Amino acid sequence: MILTRPIACALACLCWIATLGASEISPVAPDKILSVKWDAPAQVRPGSLVEASVSTSDDIGYVELHVRWWSINLEKLGPGRFRLQYRVPLLPPNALGNWEVEVIAHAFDGSTAKRVYHITYRYF
Repeated sequence: MILTRPIACALACLCWIATLGASEISPVAPDKILSVKWDAPAQVRPGSLVEASVSTSDDIGYVELHVRWWSINLEKLGPGRFRLQYRVPLLPPNALGNWEVEVIAHAFDGSTAKRVYHITYRYF
């Protein structure tokens, strides 16, 4: 009888956790980005045009691209459809090399989804 109360409390806690939505437990939902299509070379140079189209689930409010020191918002074309057109600027020499490019989708409920790509920045 003494163990009954702790077991009941533990079961009550488990039941409460089970009632939480998945977005409350984990704010990351990778399936919200359906596809990312790039129209850009693997190596970019000053003046290169980088184009991308991103398809997401309809609950995504905006999509952004993180590259090194900056963030670029994609244009929203409609529910679940986003586009990027960006001309690569001339950057200082410390920017040369391999970059990690993150495509991050932000849903209206606060959850996010992310995909990571790689690109190389060169002068010549």
